[in-house]
Amino acid sequence: MVRCVYQFVRHAQPGARVTFTAPSKVFNAVRRNRLKRLMREAFAKEWQSLGRDLERAGVSASLLFVFKGRAGARSIHPTLQVVQQSITQLCTTLRTQL
Repeated sequence: MVRCVYQFVRHAQPGARVTFTAPSKVFNAVRRNRLKRLMREAFAKEWQSLGRDLERAGVSASLLFVFKGRAGARSIHPTLQVVQQSITQLCTTLRTQL
């Protein structure tokens, strides 16, 4: 449901640049904004631990979270819980890549 494209830069000021997006071909502006709010809220819960891990590793990160869904699919109306599960799984994967 949510995908992440990332780039780590070693020996840089620790931190992250984070962007959230949803495709305009599938979702109207109201739906895109809601999806981005959900992703932001879900990521905020994960940021504290991920930020600590980035700082320990001395890594700067650029993260792009993309909501993937299809018109007419059930994923058009996701709940925070569904988005949170997806973001948590992605952040766990990012931690293993450090």
